[in-house]
Amino acid sequence: KHLMDRTREDRIKKLVAKLPDNYHLVTNEITFVGMLKLLEFEPIISVDTETTGLDVYEDKIVGISLTLPIADKHYYIPIRHNLKGTGWSQLKPEYVLEKLRPYLEEEKHVKKVLHNAKFDIHMFMSHGINFKGLAWDTQIAMHLLNENEKFEGGSYALKNLATKYLKEPSDTFSELFGKTRFDDIPLDVALAYAAKDTDLTWRLYQFQLKHMLKLPQVLKVYEKIELPLAEVIISMEREGFIIDDEVAKQLAKDYRAEIKEIETKLYDHFGDINFGSPMQLSKVLFKKLKLDKHLPKG
Repeated sequence: KHLMDRTREDRIKKLVAKLPDNYHLVTNEITFVGMLKLLEFEPIISVDTETTGLDVYEDKIVGISLTLPIADKHYYIPIRHNLKGTGWSQLKPEYVLEKLRPYLEEEKHVKKVLHNAKFDIHMFMSHGINFKGLAWDTQIAMHLLNENEKFEGGSYALKNLATKYLKEPSDTFSELFGKTRFDDIPLDVALAYAAKDTDLTWRLYQFQLKHMLKLPQVLKVYEKIELPLAEVIISMEREGFIIDDEVAKQLAKDYRAEIKEIETKLYDHFGDINFGSPMQLSKVLFKKLKLDKHLPKG
């Protein structure tokens, strides 16, 4: 940690110095309107928010990132940065959010790809935008593609996944900025970090989709269950919900009995092992039963 603190400034400088030509900072109406015109031709985009904190009900959006794949451009729109004495300018939050509203609330013609979409959708809803059109959440998809990510010493954070799967070395927010709030970060640095978020999200989506198409059953589970469930959870969290205790107790009783019956059959077949242990399961499935010989190659 001490070494990272000492080298943090150098890493930030390199991040800005290596800024791609297609990363654009939107600080005036001309650039913003130009971006909106390009957005008209995009059937699917990548979206991300930068905020004052992690409380979706109290914190504010300080900037919005958009990746436009057809145009091959990545934008960061600051709206609440602390710019006093910096010489920078930014558009007003109300203006930006109202102009983006039709695209963010469009469900069919402008699909969206996000990482940990639940957080960003909550943030937009707290700002009066009824976000629709979620097409892919790269964090949820990675849970299906590799449920052992954390057990392998990894993380489902975007920058960590990009480093591992896209071979794109990337620092997380805390690694680069520590406890600094995003609205205090200079705009050139904010652009380099925030635009990279939607850039990496889009590329991770393409990587995941490629692998999901080879696993049609997993893709079906993702599209039919996991993704719709995310929107249900968001609705439940915002509206609140009441649990029927009596029904829940009866379900628990029924499920415990069903689980006990299944466990008994499994023990009869596999012997006395801990089914929660990947290592013990692996020994039975692959070393004893040789099931790996029946798996499709590749």
